[in-house]
Amino acid sequence: MKALIFAAGYGTRLYPHTKTLPKPLFTIQNTPIIDIAITKLIKAGFTEIIINTHHLAEKIKNHILSKHYPIKINILYEPEILDTAGAIKNASEFLDNSPFLTINADIITDINIEQVCRFHKSHPFSVTMVMRDCLRFNKVNIDKNHFVRSFRTDAAQKKSTKPFYAENRQNGKSDKNFFLTYTGISVIEPEIIQLIPDNKTVGLIEIFQKLINSKKPIKAFITKNYWEDIGTPKSYQKAVFNALTRFVFKTDQDIAVQKLKGDGSDRTYYRLSVKGKKSIIAAEDEINVNKNKSQANSFIKIGKLLYQKKIPVPQIVACDTISGFLFFQDLGDIHLKNIIIEEKNINKTISLYKKVIDALINLSIKGKENFDTKLCFQTAYYDKNLILDKECRYFADSFLNDYLKLKLTYQNFAKEFEKIAATAANSAHLGLMHRDMQSANIMVYKNKIYFIDFQSARIGPLEYDLASLLIDPYVNLSEEIQKILFDYTAEKLSLFPGFDKKKFLKCFKACLITRNLQILGAFGFLTLKGKEKFKRYIPAALKSLYLSIEKTDNKKLLSVIEKILVGLPPNI
Repeated sequence: MKALIFAAGYGTRLYPHTKTLPKPLFTIQNTPIIDIAITKLIKAGFTEIIINTHHLAEKIKNHILSKHYPIKINILYEPEILDTAGAIKNASEFLDNSPFLTINADIITDINIEQVCRFHKSHPFSVTMVMRDCLRFNKVNIDKNHFVRSFRTDAAQKKSTKPFYAENRQNGKSDKNFFLTYTGISVIEPEIIQLIPDNKTVGLIEIFQKLINSKKPIKAFITKNYWEDIGTPKSYQKAVFNALTRFVFKTDQDIAVQKLKGDGSDRTYYRLSVKGKKSIIAAEDEINVNKNKSQANSFIKIGKLLYQKKIPVPQIVACDTISGFLFFQDLGDIHLKNIIIEEKNINKTISLYKKVIDALINLSIKGKENFDTKLCFQTAYYDKNLILDKECRYFADSFLNDYLKLKLTYQNFAKEFEKIAATAANSAHLGLMHRDMQSANIMVYKNKIYFIDFQSARIGPLEYDLASLLIDPYVNLSEEIQKILFDYTAEKLSLFPGFDKKKFLKCFKACLITRNLQILGAFGFLTLKGKEKFKRYIPAALKSLYLSIEKTDNKKLLSVIEKILVGLPPNI
């Protein structure tokens, strides 16, 4: 038996994402949905598949050709979209004189295709339409004997308020007509092709209605199996979520979903649990069709690499790069931040931070070994250009200009920024840099330290991560503790040949400034974005910046920070 997969559409409901990636190449658990459909058809015993294409046709064609499937696959390009019935007519020479199956390339389902085909063979009618109850799409009128009667418009659809199965009597049958959703799957006898006009754009529903009007019955195959249309961003992400939960928990039923408190990113976190099974954390990011350059992709690949190296990060248990869903090990709710804020014993605080520093050094050294910089989301290295753009300019634009409304720009401090950046980029210990090493990104689980939010990792100075850790405004460590921890780090690193403590200190002092600039830029940006909780940390970050430049020759920058701290208008 042969099958026709409809894959020509523009996917307009998924715009702007489908402008560069055709909908059939969107992924479910990192597998393109067209591959899922093809695999399903092969397993069901189909010997040949036809795929019609139009929008971004070359991308679909190249992908299919790269897969080397064991059955013949014909790809038919349509210079102009012919719609579903027109596509069948266009493919008629490949369909032979036998029944064939049609299926949309934008559905995810576990409907048993073999069962559908057997059902079609069991009756004498020309068409079997596979139906399911889905309230928002219930447009096909079915009678009590499960024959299709008519198709209603979207306007009429809005009047429907009850799902079909809520009105059933017994065994899925009703004593009156009801409405169901056409799943996009049908089995069609070849004589139907004669009803389709040549070289005309026409949909299957129009042809099916003609059949009904001419008293030629269409049989409905009604199923309760899982089915999801991925035509919109919401339905696409729902389909991915369901697929990942089924993979992890072996079910998508009775899953408790608890939304967790957010952080500075736009990512949303959930705790998922099923009774009697371990819980996991789900992170939901935005859809990103450029999967090779996305935060989700970097998190997944870097996270798996670090986990393989036994660096303390959560295990990623399931993911889908394009949808932005990540499912990973649940490390509880205790961040380093929570412990330090409550801890009154300085020695315990220092002891815990030493454990973090040990793990940080391990991350820097082991993480760098054979690290592929292609995994990096933004840049491969923490270098002078990044510092000037993402920290110095970020501070001037987002904090001084946008947040404080000061008429100060990057150019006011350009010479000082250049000098600071050059020093911060000259590391005495280059390794894998986390890039946001602060207490909210460090978990304490079963008395062990774990790093999270490592998607911005790249090759860079350990000095920067250490600076991030010690001047973290969330915990506001004293200068005394900061010095003890710096000395501890330098002592640990001195065990490695060629370590230059003076160079390390010089780079560290510059990184204290660059990290502070980044923090204030971020706090200004996030506060203006409506995340008011970050506003309360700005005074501590300002004081820290002042202390980090107090004994330097960056006079312009120092003068501005001094005046901001005492409430005077800075003039340059």
